[in-house]
Amino acid sequence: MIRALVQMDRILLALDVYSERHKLVLLNLRKHDSEIALFLVKTLLFQHQKSSGNNSPDSIDFKECATRILDETAHGLDLSHDWFMKCALAFVKAGEIEDCAKCIGRAQESIEKLKSENKDGESFVGIYNEVIRHLGKIGALNVVFDVLDVMNLANIQKDNETWEFLANAAVRRVEFVKGVVSMDTMPDQELPEAMFIGRSNVGKSSLVNMTVGRKALAHTSKRPGKTQQFNYFVVNGKKDAIEYKDKSVVKEQKKMSKRAMEKLRKNPNARGNLGRSERKEIKEDLKAFYLVDCPGVGYAKVPKEMQESWTRFIRDFLSKSSRLRVVFHLIDGRHGPMDDDRLLLEMVSDLKSKELMSSVQFVIVLTKVDKLDKSKVKSGVMQQTVQALKTVGLLESTPIISTSSQSKIGRDEMWRYLRSVTIDEA
Repeated sequence: MIRALVQMDRILLALDVYSERHKLVLLNLRKHDSEIALFLVKTLLFQHQKSSGNNSPDSIDFKECATRILDETAHGLDLSHDWFMKCALAFVKAGEIEDCAKCIGRAQESIEKLKSENKDGESFVGIYNEVIRHLGKIGALNVVFDVLDVMNLANIQKDNETWEFLANAAVRRVEFVKGVVSMDTMPDQELPEAMFIGRSNVGKSSLVNMTVGRKALAHTSKRPGKTQQFNYFVVNGKKDAIEYKDKSVVKEQKKMSKRAMEKLRKNPNARGNLGRSERKEIKEDLKAFYLVDCPGVGYAKVPKEMQESWTRFIRDFLSKSSRLRVVFHLIDGRHGPMDDDRLLLEMVSDLKSKELMSSVQFVIVLTKVDKLDKSKVKSGVMQQTVQALKTVGLLESTPIISTSSQSKIGRDEMWRYLRSVTIDEA
């Protein structure tokens, strides 16, 4: 009956029928309420999109009705986290980010309840990927991380689509800026920086490519020492801010679509109603920042004087750059910390003790873990890494994450620490 009333465009009557039905305590009448409620929520949000901009006092507040149906159903039934995520998808499609985030929070509460009762819930990665994809379209990266938190809590295995949609949500554009050889040659534009350091051939360039979802942004090579300058890449930068080798400024960035801006001026919540090209032009929530791919230390077959100059520059960079927010120290997950890694750790420890890196997050990244058995990483390399950090007094303040550029392991963890330059940066 409820579906029939909706088809007849008798939406208010359908809501009344559902509310009365839901008040009944007979479980055999209420066991299908979650399916009907989801249908109503989707229908109401679709009507909400159609009526956006209609300020008539007689118009129905479809979004408020959808929220009421969700609340009534959640209060009366023990709902799965997948059900809440389906509601989250409906809200984000309608451009209602705040309500989407609330649904994700309820999904997390549902999982925590299941865990407290030692129960498991059936989950499908597809619905989570869809929520991430739609959140990425409208630049809601902070809520994307909320979805990833729910997936981790529910032990939902992420797949290739998860990584692809995460990268698409976090990266609007990325371009090579310039190669830097000294503090004097750094880019003029003041943007926060994320720095990648480590031994030669540890996989820095591959990890940069994996993190931003590009196949050949940073050049990779099996020959150690291929990277011989501090390569700057700007992520989410405006086109007129990108410096190239042969010119410092490119075309002026086109102005935001007048039509998109007019829609947002009339209805600030209408982001979900914008066309694809309009969404692309207004997706300005993501902050621009630099990724800095540094030359490797130690193994590279380059003159000793050049190696020493790189090391000096790394120390100058770490101690003097006011734009630096996070440093990723890459360590080969097959071998653990080597002598050159320990020298870098000692350098960071010394600078932190002098409060020259007090505002910089330092992160250890174990690379190439796909080439090892996970238990070996935990029992062998992980213990060596912990001991190396403990020796220099960095253990308590330094997180350790495992990554693989091949299998995309650790991409979400990389972006969690890049939040300081994409979201939290003022």
